[in-house]
Amino acid sequence: METAYVWLMLVAAGAGGLVAAGSAMQVGVSFERIRRVIASVLVGSALGARLGAVVAAGGTWAVFARPDSVPGSMQGALVGGLLAWWVSAERAERWRVADALALGATVALGVGWYAMLVHPVVYGVVWNGGMVLPDLAGVRLPRIPVALIGSIWYALAALGVWGLWRLQTRPGFVTWGWLIAFGMQQVVLGFWRGDATMWLGAWRLGQVLGGIEIVVASMVMAVWRWRQEEA
Repeated sequence: METAYVWLMLVAAGAGGLVAAGSAMQVGVSFERIRRVIASVLVGSALGARLGAVVAAGGTWAVFARPDSVPGSMQGALVGGLLAWWVSAERAERWRVADALALGATVALGVGWYAMLVHPVVYGVVWNGGMVLPDLAGVRLPRIPVALIGSIWYALAALGVWGLWRLQTRPGFVTWGWLIAFGMQQVVLGFWRGDATMWLGAWRLGQVLGGIEIVVASMVMAVWRWRQEEA
């Protein structure tokens, strides 16, 4: 595995954790509590990503310990992180913590996608107008630079999530807004990815789940907004 890739992924986790911790403390969450939640979420996300990879590989457990050749499932990481957040966060501050984690996750994903330019566990489909990039086997062809697009996507999403953080009137809106951005990335980039995955008809599994996430998050935000206006 490329050393630069490992370091960039560590930077992604560290930068995301620092942003999440700083944001949580701004809204009254103690450092000790947010540190515990971040540690739990990092472990839960890592386990979820690898278990998701096993599912995508049709139950082949050999891929669990091969992050160098089989990308972790982003949807699996999301599920693992959510479970860890729900269990480890204090009930009274759960949504404030979730919003802080959303800010941190946006930064981590931006760096993480850039890392996949260095070690292409995720790579784009061949396209004559694309950048000359390798796949995981080292075959260099003009490809859609999905890793670069993903990194830019989350750089822009970070601005949007931060703006929502500044404007929201109740905890939780940032979390659901982040989920919409995450789901949209899964749907859009799914059309351009060339790496193997599980398919549901003509759609990648991540695209289907991303579409569900967009619908659910949009509905929750709409209901919350309506309740605020009625109150």
